[in-house]
Amino acid sequence: MNRMLRYSMLLMPVALVLALVPRVAAHAQEGFTKTVFFTALDKEGKAVTDFDASELAVAEDGKIRPAISAKRATSPLSIVMLADTSAAVGATSGTAAGEVIRDIRDAFSAFAKQMLAANPKNELALMEFGQASIMITNFTSSGDDLEKGVNRLVSKPNAPSVLLEAIMESSKELGKRPNARRAIVAVNMEPSDEQSREPEKNIMKEMAKDRPMLFSVSLQKGSLSNSSRGPVLEAFADKTGGKRDVIVGQSALVNILKGYGDILNAQYELQYSRPAGAPPQLLQMATKRTGLKFYASKFPPQ
Repeated sequence: MNRMLRYSMLLMPVALVLALVPRVAAHAQEGFTKTVFFTALDKEGKAVTDFDASELAVAEDGKIRPAISAKRATSPLSIVMLADTSAAVGATSGTAAGEVIRDIRDAFSAFAKQMLAANPKNELALMEFGQASIMITNFTSSGDDLEKGVNRLVSKPNAPSVLLEAIMESSKELGKRPNARRAIVAVNMEPSDEQSREPEKNIMKEMAKDRPMLFSVSLQKGSLSNSSRGPVLEAFADKTGGKRDVIVGQSALVNILKGYGDILNAQYELQYSRPAGAPPQLLQMATKRTGLKFYASKFPPQ
């Protein structure tokens, strides 16, 4: 079985029929070297940490690009933490006043400590999105500064949510950072009065350019009053290589965010060669192993 067919068999479950693609050279094709970051989890949800470049590839618009090199990613991460401070946080039916915002604080505090323990050069920022997207703590590697910012989070009476606007602003801020590894981690309440006016396609275009991964968890209390926001968040997470969760108990927030941190801390850095030509529109990971779940952007690197 040749190399192309081995990869094509892996990609068939994601609707790529690559058996008809022209033969892939055994060595990297002449062109531009590109880099992608990814995490793979096995059937038990554990990160795969023993990849070799020979068993990895990417597919760009259905064309296989074998890996030139693959190694555990060690460069610093830039991360924006998005905290819901809208009226929905303080008006949760059946929940003691202040309990939800307290759990949001606890989750982001633990997440920041986890990421700085993994790499002291990681940098995190904290933004809120009640009434407006406001940066509380700018990018820093100081745990003390992040803790101070987290402790300033409070819900705002009568404030609508502007989560989608905050995602847009976070992506723009991350696009200015020198670190190539970027992520947005958002916590929001449902139901909520979402008042963002930015069209979804504009936000997606911005994230394709800035290349952050979106990890989004919604705390569901009661029926959805803005059910359209869920599919938008799911689409953003899917396209950027992140993850989307919905929970009903705020006590799970700490573990959910820890899981996001585990995915980011297990990233690989893969380099491959792209021949000259029109820029591709879709990137998908490929490996000879089976049963793996990949977290990688579907936006090809520019």
